[in-house]
Amino acid sequence: MRDLGILLQEFDTLGALYSILGVIMLSGPRTDELRSFANKWEQMGIECCGEGEGAVDGINGILETVRKASNERMQALDLEYTRLFVGPGLPPSPQTASYYLGETEGKMQIGEETSAVLGFYEKYGVVPAFESNYPADHIGVEFLFMAMVVGDATGNASIDAGANERFALQFDFLQQHIMTWVPQFAAGIKKSTDDSFYLELARLVEALPMRHCEKLKLLGI
Repeated sequence: MRDLGILLQEFDTLGALYSILGVIMLSGPRTDELRSFANKWEQMGIECCGEGEGAVDGINGILETVRKASNERMQALDLEYTRLFVGPGLPPSPQTASYYLGETEGKMQIGEETSAVLGFYEKYGVVPAFESNYPADHIGVEFLFMAMVVGDATGNASIDAGANERFALQFDFLQQHIMTWVPQFAAGIKKSTDDSFYLELARLVEALPMRHCEKLKLLGI
């Protein structure tokens, strides 16, 4: 096994990536919270997610856009976010798992997956505060939940039984929920836009859970 301290640091950064991407998927690029993440991320100085993967470079590029984009560019990003994910009508890239898992026949409705994910949150002992405004199986909610679980697991300097349980829970949530639909969601974004910001966002949304699984396997999960 790799050095435990290095692995825990890498999990910390995975959690930060989930937080940043979750905020973007819930609220779009023009948010004070995202700008705050951009400033904090610049100060973290963590190298994460594996050599040659470019995950850190990718998120750096996204946050740099948020920090430095002109008003015109930000307006274009806002409009593209609305077109891709909000509508009017059925958008090109719906953000809920139920849509992709064939439960709602291509309609934006709450399906069995929504209830299953909410049950997973409740089993963990939390119902995310933001869940009241979004379905439980919304990608932003799922990513922010994962950020919280990763943070809970890496809060100690050692891997105890409780931490092992929380790492195992991460793997279960990835395999049972996130990985069952997020690759299809990311592919849909790539087919629906030529904006470099959202193309990079789609790449990161797809790559982060896969890399997370790899890191968990290094822990023997």
